[in-house]
Amino acid sequence: MRQIGVIGGDRRQAILAELLEKDGMEVCTYGLGEWSHREKPLAEAVAADVVVLPLPLCWRDGILNCGGEEIKTRDLFAMLDPGKLVLAGQVKPGQ
Repeated sequence: MRQIGVIGGDRRQAILAELLEKDGMEVCTYGLGEWSHREKPLAEAVAADVVVLPLPLCWRDGILNCGGEEIKTRDLFAMLDPGKLVLAGQVKPGQ
């Protein structure tokens, strides 16, 4: 079974995580705060087979939309293995 990491965002991401779980996927989340009961460390979420990032990706230039936590997108992308499927929305050049 593939594990899906849902990182950052808002209630929409939490609903997505719940729906994926209902479909039988193994899901771990990070940065959903009050909307998630299954929060894991960031390192575990980025290690998932597929990573789903928020829409929009950033809430400020280069800062992941992650519940106000200051995670730089360049640091997050550096944690991801090459070739990993990463899904994100409203990604601007240089983020």
